[in-house]
Amino acid sequence: MGAPFIPQSRPPDVVFEPRSITPPGAIYVSKDDFLQVEHRGSVVGGAFWVVGRLLLPNSEINPFAFQLFPSSNRTVGRTNIQLPEGHLISVAVSDFAGFYNRGQLHVSVHLVRTRETGFTSPSHVLIFGYPNFVRSFSWPPGFNEEFIAGHGFLRSITGTNPALGVEISETVPANAQWLLYGVTFVLVTGATVATRSPHLIIDDGTNILYDIIPTAGQGASNTFRYSAFHAPGAANAFDGTILLLLPGKIMLGPGYRIRTATSTFQTLEDNYGAPQIHVEEWIVF
Repeated sequence: MGAPFIPQSRPPDVVFEPRSITPPGAIYVSKDDFLQVEHRGSVVGGAFWVVGRLLLPNSEINPFAFQLFPSSNRTVGRTNIQLPEGHLISVAVSDFAGFYNRGQLHVSVHLVRTRETGFTSPSHVLIFGYPNFVRSFSWPPGFNEEFIAGHGFLRSITGTNPALGVEISETVPANAQWLLYGVTFVLVTGATVATRSPHLIIDDGTNILYDIIPTAGQGASNTFRYSAFHAPGAANAFDGTILLLLPGKIMLGPGYRIRTATSTFQTLEDNYGAPQIHVEEWIVF
C-alpha cells in the first residue's frame, strides 16, 4: 500500500478582520434623528408595519417594529419613530395581513433631524412607494416610486342614485387620480313626447373638457342603458342600449367630474339610475 493521502489546498487570498470591523450600516442615527413615516390609504381598517434593525454602540443588534394605521380617505398621516443611537442596518415596510392591493396604500420613510428652530429636514429618503401583501419595500437598497407609476388599483364604483329629475354627477375624491375606462348608466323617460339626448360631460370641476354625444336619442316612455368605453359603437334600439365613445385615455384628477347634461330633460318625469364607473386609481397629493 502507498502512503496515506493528505489533502492540500491553497491558503485564502483574503483575510477578514475578526475585531474592530467597519459597521455595516451606511447611516448613523444620532440622538437628534428619527424616522418619519408618511402614509396615505384608501381602505377602512387597514394597517401596515415598519420593521428594521439597528447596530447599537455596544455591538448589539436592536430590532424594532411599529404597526401604523393610515387614513381611509387618502389624506396624509405622519408618524415619527424615535430610534436609539446607532448604525441603521435595515428598514422594511410590509403589509403582513394583506389589507391592501397595489394603489391603495402609499408610504414614504425618511430619516429626519430636528433643527434648533423646530423645522424638520429629511436627510435621507429610504422608501417611497406602494407596498402591498405580495410586495414589501426595504432599505437597503431602498425604493423610490412616484405616485403615478406602474399600475394602480382597479375599481368598480357605484355612484349616487339621483333623485327624479336630477342629472348624474360624480366627483373624483381628494387625493385620488383616476384613469377612466368606462361608464354605464340607465335613463328612464316619462310620457312627455320629446327626444332626450344625454350628453356625457367630463370637466375639471368648472371647465368642460369632453362633451360626448350619444349616437341616438331616446324617446318618451323608454328605458335605455348608455355605455361609454374606448371603442366605436352604434345605436341599438332593439336591446335598449346606446353606446358612447370615450376619446382615448382620460386621466382625471381630484375634483374632476363625470356628469350628464340632457337635452329636453323632463325634470318632473325622467329618472337616472346610479352610474357604474370603471377606473384605475392612484393616491396623490
